Amino acid sequence: MMTIDSLTMLTAPLGALLALLVAWAGIRHVRRLLRARCAPLEEALRVYSGANVAMGRHVTALETELREMRQRLAAMEGAGLRARLREPAQPQPEESGAAEQRLSLLIRSRLGGLRPG
Repeated sequence: MMTIDSLTMLTAPLGALLALLVAWAGIRHVRRLLRARCAPLEEALRVYSGANVAMGRHVTALETELREMRQRLAAMEGAGLRARLREPAQPQPEESGAAEQRLSLLIRSRLGGLRPG
């Protein structure tokens, strides 16, 4: 026959094990919720990072082109040539605005679910 002391000694480890299982399940639930919340934020960060990389490449290309133009101008001036420089080209609003509109639409589509509603 089991005494009360032996039952207490048996239920104490079972209670501790049950408490550990409940804590483990709670931690897994919180991690799952955080992962679901962070996934859209990570995707938005990827979009912004991609846009930053594209803008960096564009700025680098423009800097290279400007450097080449300065070298050609210096060479022309050094040779004593009086070249007639044409007027600066006016930027095409269709070309410059199209890339910005595509980026804006992409960002809005990715962040549409994050707006407080």
